Amino acid sequence: MPTTEELSTRLRNETDLSKISGTLAAVASSRFDVVAPQSALHVERDTATIADPSGEPQLTDDGVTSPVIVASMTRMAERQIAGRLKIPLQYLDRLQSNEDATRDLADHSINTLAGIDDRKALYRFLRADDGLVLRSVLSDSYGLFDNDRALRALIEGLGASGLGLGDGQVKGDVTPDRLRLRITVPAIELAVPDLLGDYRMPFSMKPENGMHDRPDVGETPPVLWAGIEIGNSETGNGTFFVRPRAEVAVCRNGLVKPTEFKRAHLGARLDDGEINWSGETRQNVYKLVASQVADVVRTYLSTDYLVTIAAEMRAAKGIVIDSAASAIEIVTDQIGLTDDEQRNVFDCFARGGDSTLLGLGQAVTAASQLVEDGDRQAELEGEFWNVVNSPARYASV
Repeated sequence: MPTTEELSTRLRNETDLSKISGTLAAVASSRFDVVAPQSALHVERDTATIADPSGEPQLTDDGVTSPVIVASMTRMAERQIAGRLKIPLQYLDRLQSNEDATRDLADHSINTLAGIDDRKALYRFLRADDGLVLRSVLSDSYGLFDNDRALRALIEGLGASGLGLGDGQVKGDVTPDRLRLRITVPAIELAVPDLLGDYRMPFSMKPENGMHDRPDVGETPPVLWAGIEIGNSETGNGTFFVRPRAEVAVCRNGLVKPTEFKRAHLGARLDDGEINWSGETRQNVYKLVASQVADVVRTYLSTDYLVTIAAEMRAAKGIVIDSAASAIEIVTDQIGLTDDEQRNVFDCFARGGDSTLLGLGQAVTAASQLVEDGDRQAELEGEFWNVVNSPARYASV
């Protein structure tokens, strides 16, 4: 049985596919789901007790009692319980910050409101070596599609186009609540010297060089590579999506387009008790998503799509930025940057050598590689097009 530490593994920019697959498999082998009324929930500190409607009554010293599931709660599960019961998170956090009387009030608030809630909920658990973990509390119409299936759908979608993961460069972020995989296929490329000929990598990509070393001669090919990105959550922290992600070869900047295909986790309402998802149910959902992923792969892993991307970039190439400081202030207001992110964008813009609006967009995506959080990296990569497609904002700076 996996340990709690193994089940809470976080991977960032992981390139070892076996490690990614192993992490997902550990979770898959230990998860189970139960549908029960919201009123079946009782919390005390960080522990949840749920009356199990599928279990057999038990004879105890207190008489005949219903079987219960006792589990520690993740922060995600706690937030979802608060959301379902319409308890403001700021209020709940303030009560829970005190280990004495106010913490009891937080538990009392949840238990009182849950006790009068007749809706059903899907409770998602993990079995660890030291006990059970309640990782999410979702609608009883939550649709089945887990992270290990998302990886398989990606592999099958690539295979339908005659590609395999070995044909691409893979980077993955895995957390207890999110999966994000970025696949780049250098064999599908487009030379764009008119767009990238004067752009220089803000930091070297060679392993033997320091992160902020200047790139060596020949390390800056003016080329776009085709790629895609997939994301999923097993705990209600987002939909399954597949979207195009071109990559600038010189710096590995990801140019992420808004999501073209996503699938919400919605399905038919579920009956009470532990859910034994049938193989047929899993396979039907998997086949549908895999076929849609294959369509996305065929569309976006192509030079034709790179030509479309390049055409959009050319308009931004014609707008010169005279004041870097003013431009960074506009970027900060437009997309919301922290102080550290603002400094990184300014530094990458200064080092990049491209003083146009396209270079400014590149600076945002280059700076995204320096953040520690994978979700924040994804947000910043997605802002590239918001910057380069807003010429009116930057025309006077």
